[in-house]
Amino acid sequence: MNYLRRFASLGLPLLLTLLLSGTAGAFQLTPDQLRQLQQMTPQERTTVLRVLEADPNRGAELLGRAAAPTATLDDAATTTAPRTREAAPAPAIPSYEDFLAQPGDQLVITYKVPDDPREAEAAERVLRERVFRVDERGQVNLPLIGPISVIGLDEQQILRRLKAERTLENLQELNVLRLPYRRVERDVQRFGHDLFSEAGSFAPVSDIPVPTDYVVGPGDTVNLTLFGAQSGSYELMVGRDGSLNVPGIGPVNVAGLRYEKLQPTLEKHVRDRVTGARVSVGLGRLRSIRVFVLGEVQQPGSYTVSSLSSMTNALFASGGVRPIGSLRNVELKRAGKTVTRLDLYDLLLAGDTRNDARLQPGDVIFVPPVGRTIQVDGAVRRPAIYELKDEKTIGEVLALAGGTEASANLREAQLERISEQGVRMLVDLDLSAEAGLKAAARSGDRLIVSSVLDRLDNAVTVTGHVERERRLQWRQGLRLSDVIPNTGLLLPRPDLDYAIVRRELAPDRRLQALSVRLGEALAAPGGEADTLLAPGDRIMVFSATEARGGALDTFIEDLRIQATRQRPERVVNVTGQVRFPGDYPLEVGMRVSDLLRAGGHLTDSAYLLGAELTRYAVVDGVQREIEHTSIDLNQILAGDKANDPLLMPYDTLTVKQITHWGERAVVVLSGEVRFPGSYPIRRGETLTQVIERAGGFTDDAFLFGAVFQREELKRREREQLNRLAQQLESDIAAAALQADEKQRQAIAQAQGLLDNLKRTEAVGRLVINLSRIVDREDDDIALEPGDRLHIPTMPDEVAVLGEVHFPSSHRYDGRLERDDYIGLSGGTTSKSDEKRVYVIRADGTGQANTASLWFRSGSQPIQRGDTIVVPLDVDRVKPITLWSNVAQIVYQIALAAAAFKTVGAF
Repeated sequence: MNYLRRFASLGLPLLLTLLLSGTAGAFQLTPDQLRQLQQMTPQERTTVLRVLEADPNRGAELLGRAAAPTATLDDAATTTAPRTREAAPAPAIPSYEDFLAQPGDQLVITYKVPDDPREAEAAERVLRERVFRVDERGQVNLPLIGPISVIGLDEQQILRRLKAERTLENLQELNVLRLPYRRVERDVQRFGHDLFSEAGSFAPVSDIPVPTDYVVGPGDTVNLTLFGAQSGSYELMVGRDGSLNVPGIGPVNVAGLRYEKLQPTLEKHVRDRVTGARVSVGLGRLRSIRVFVLGEVQQPGSYTVSSLSSMTNALFASGGVRPIGSLRNVELKRAGKTVTRLDLYDLLLAGDTRNDARLQPGDVIFVPPVGRTIQVDGAVRRPAIYELKDEKTIGEVLALAGGTEASANLREAQLERISEQGVRMLVDLDLSAEAGLKAAARSGDRLIVSSVLDRLDNAVTVTGHVERERRLQWRQGLRLSDVIPNTGLLLPRPDLDYAIVRRELAPDRRLQALSVRLGEALAAPGGEADTLLAPGDRIMVFSATEARGGALDTFIEDLRIQATRQRPERVVNVTGQVRFPGDYPLEVGMRVSDLLRAGGHLTDSAYLLGAELTRYAVVDGVQREIEHTSIDLNQILAGDKANDPLLMPYDTLTVKQITHWGERAVVVLSGEVRFPGSYPIRRGETLTQVIERAGGFTDDAFLFGAVFQREELKRREREQLNRLAQQLESDIAAAALQADEKQRQAIAQAQGLLDNLKRTEAVGRLVINLSRIVDREDDDIALEPGDRLHIPTMPDEVAVLGEVHFPSSHRYDGRLERDDYIGLSGGTTSKSDEKRVYVIRADGTGQANTASLWFRSGSQPIQRGDTIVVPLDVDRVKPITLWSNVAQIVYQIALAAAAFKTVGAF
């Protein structure tokens, strides 16, 4: 579907015509979608077409978004229609790049489990995770395959890249779904302000017990119960004058009393009036009070709150503190004086509400602007911007942030600071030392606590053809057999003769490769083959039956990246007749034998006397010279070090193939030979030699009807049939445009001929006279791979094909002639050409309808196995441009029919 991008540059009318006609792809666009395309800018149209190419369903979704009245393609935030606060933003049309894989994305890979258990096992080992993350290098790491670069590819391109791997190429219904990583820029917020994110829904609890220090005032309801000498229950409200009118007692002044003093006061007045009466007092519905919340709050103003409300209740009612407001110096003013200050950090960090004073009517809560601030970021428990109050040192600031995380690198903290000269500067801090913790904190500082590196410096890793990746702590004297003590840790069929240790060298951490022999190390722990390991070593184990690839390719790429002019890339190559040709790391002291071992050793087809080592050398920094050296692999396999040269960067070893190794020439003999079957042949072997190997012919062999087929002839014949079919189909289409009634009849006949031609199978028959070849009267035939010889039995029928009423086969009768057999088939039809009747003999030769001195036209002698063909009258299809080829077409059909009649199941 790459044509879509090319079409995008054409004129829109032509593009729309192509899309409407369906020639631009397998999908169809509706008229509404086409109108939407027409209204787009060229850049927008190109974006949509590229998405249509990658995924038609998503492309259609984009067109649907474009149909939204308020949406635009160039800028989703721009619209010509006014928006209200409730209106949803117009859906944006993403760019094509939004559909391309980026680091952080996840790929969900699904497939149909193969029926073959071995293929199913191989696929499961590679794709068992199902979900794979694109790493920071833009690669997905597939087990046994290794990293595959997918950055910048869409789903279809990723799918094609996966199918390029041999393990995955034959999987059915392989699909890739990309889950984009939602990238959110980290925005450090001011600490504590998220407390008010749901401020509007907060209300003080009213069904809790009334505190003892609650001050009773006008509007409160008092529940009074009398029992003893006099009983009764009363719900009484404190009046504006502060008194409570108790029935039978009179008014009692209670305003300004604390709740703990209310019951004794009422009980004293009742006992003074009623002897033997006792009192129970409680508060019912409490009064509301009006307070003011001012300063840096979201909605400053006057608020009516419950009399149980505290300072925090009023702050919630006002929508909370603005980002520029202070959380550490909230003032409560009463009668013009500041009665208390609230530090919300006490509440947030310690749950301390002692300074959250209860409000009284007319109180003013004032939030001043924020004071000194410092930003804390990195490996701390609560990264945020903190307001400073009494904190003066970095250690005290870290306490506000909850301390450092376990992964924090305390020795490499940094402090960004604006100097007195207005210049931003950087100060290094060691937070593991007391001096670093006691460093002064200033307003505007930014403290950055970095994390330790993810790399494990004291570990050894085993990866590749293993049951699971394994890490072990490095110790002095750690060897290969300590890390891989047995083959049980490896997947089936590991390569025990070649594994790679990836090592980093100090001080510049340059990469070095060491090859190891796992089999020898496990057989003799502590021996020479049991390599001593270093911290950070990464051991790559390979399969003995699958291509190296994967992690090895990544290692090779890293070696190339670190190469310089003074230190060429340490990579060599082996190609040709080894099990795993490709690039391999160049080790110190690596020889040709080591490269053969890396490539999985020689295959059976390797030519041992003359491998070729190609070496590249740069002369004087001006030109590169190439040197070819012949290598005797026999001597190398015999352990001759003198003939096992050391390798250099860029060397390429080419292992040649034994001459004619890949040729497996086989011919097939069937029918009336004594031992029919497939026979391998050597170069130059002839037909009579193979017939002799097959035991010769049986007594029933009909040599005159032998059918000899050759693949090359079949290929040519198939091409000829296809060419004739295409020409005839084109001519029929052209003639049909201006055909009259008579011509339409001819076209119908030609269409029937075309159908027959398309059903005709290529035979690839080479006409031979087998009797003369066997008797050495004709030249013998040199056989080619794929040749077939079929010897039929003596036939007892004659076939009649073509324009007869009843095409059929008839029992051979030596007294009958050609026209007699045609008569037995019902005679010719009105469409036949009786002047061009011909006979195809059993040996494949054709005999035309020609009269002679001895035979009239219809009295051709007929032999056993002959096929009589009555052709179509070509004059009836003259409207067809290539009418002259019709006879050839009929002959091809008849020849194929005659051959298959003879060969049968062969």
